[in-house]
Amino acid sequence: MTTEDIRIDTANGIGFIALDRPKALNALTAPMLRAISEALRAWRHDQAIRAVVVYSPHVRAFCAGGDIRFLYESAKAGEREAIDAFFTDEYKLNHAIFTFPKPYIAVVNGVVMGGGMGISQGAHHTGGLRLVTQSTRMAMPETRIGLFPDVGVSWFLARAPGAIGRYLAATGASMADADALCARMADAYLEDDGLPGLIESLRHQRFLDGVEIVRFVQNETTKYKVSPIPEMSALAGGAR
Repeated sequence: MTTEDIRIDTANGIGFIALDRPKALNALTAPMLRAISEALRAWRHDQAIRAVVVYSPHVRAFCAGGDIRFLYESAKAGEREAIDAFFTDEYKLNHAIFTFPKPYIAVVNGVVMGGGMGISQGAHHTGGLRLVTQSTRMAMPETRIGLFPDVGVSWFLARAPGAIGRYLAATGASMADADALCARMADAYLEDDGLPGLIESLRHQRFLDGVEIVRFVQNETTKYKVSPIPEMSALAGGAR
């Protein structure tokens, strides 16, 4: 499946979701939400699909969140039903990811905010992985304009070590790679330059099951001699 802003296909027993709206930092549109949901619904019971990988081929952003322009214009036009439908679709997708029965692997490079957190953080509950890169800038900036952190992230913030979750929820501060690892919002590190090679390997190497796919990705992340140290993160003090 390929739409204007997203590419979805399968190869080697893996479902691939590539966010492809670079001019808008991969902000999620209603059609993008529906396309991902439809793919996950189809793959959920497809025995040929052993795992799912979501990523962005654009280093500037994994996903900057929901399509704010659409929501703003809909509000100006008084189209309340369109706004409600957008958030309903978004939250249903977040829940589908959180409860997905197969490993869901999210590579979150560049800007990862709002809805981008929603389509990546649930990977931790599927037996999958959340990979950060040196370009990652992760945040829930909604609190800066008086909103609460949504898309299920309050669940993850509440489980961050020490006072980190409260700090992030109250300030909307952004996290780099080491910060995300320290806050347990990420599981492993991958360099930006390593992403294309990882996707290519996943498309062609043979795997027995989802567990083997996750193990392969984990092994790939251990190859970097220089990687972020969570204990050296600016957030480390709040974890204690």
